[in-house]
Parts: sequence; structure tokens; C-alpha cells
Amino acid sequence: MLFDVGGYYNIQIRKWLDGVQWSLHQKLTGSHDESTNPLVLAANKPAAYIFNGCLLFIVVMFALYFLITFICAAVGLLTGHLYLWGRGGTLVVHGILARIVSALILMFGAFLAWRIWGKA
Repeated sequence: MLFDVGGYYNIQIRKWLDGVQWSLHQKLTGSHDESTNPLVLAANKPAAYIFNGCLLFIVVMFALYFLITFICAAVGLLTGHLYLWGRGGTLVVHGILARIVSALILMFGAFLAWRIWGKA
């Protein structure tokens, strides 16, 4: 970038350099006083807590949706009646097609679990 029109990057670099200076000062003096940290703004902590709470709520709701979908897929594989809930209503599939779709959903879930926890 040739020009920093709004000054955004200038402010971000200044904050980063202030943080580096503060960190070096903490290391050299041996003090661990967080109250002098220029990066922690007390006025923004409630907003950060609210934002983090919203993010946690979204993650929990997605996890609950996937858990319900996998439970429905397991029931659909056993019974042949698959119920999938969504924003547009409930999709109901019966018979052998329900068992095939349920097996595909469960295999996809197993693949994701293997990719996520297989690396650890």
C-alpha cells in the first residue's frame, strides 16, 4: 500500500509496537503487572464478553444441530424412516432410500471425526 488513507494500519502497527515494548519491559524488569498493559482496555471487556458469549452460543447450536442430525440418521438406518429438520421444514424419507441416506450421513460424520481426532 502506498497510502494509509484512514490511518487504520498506522494505528494497528502502533498498537503492536506498544505491545512489544510493554512485553520487553515486563521481561527486563521481572514484573507481571497486567494493569499497566496498554493492550487491555477495561472499557471493552463487557463487549468482549458479550461477543464471546454469542460465538459460544452459535457453536453450541451448530453442535446440537449436528448431534440431532446424527441421532436421526442412526434411527433412520435402523427403522427406515429418516426425519431431517431444517429451516424450510422437516424432510421425511421412507424405505430403502432413508437407509441409504442415513448410512451416508453417518459415514460422513465418521469421516469428519476421523479427520479431526485422527490427527491428534
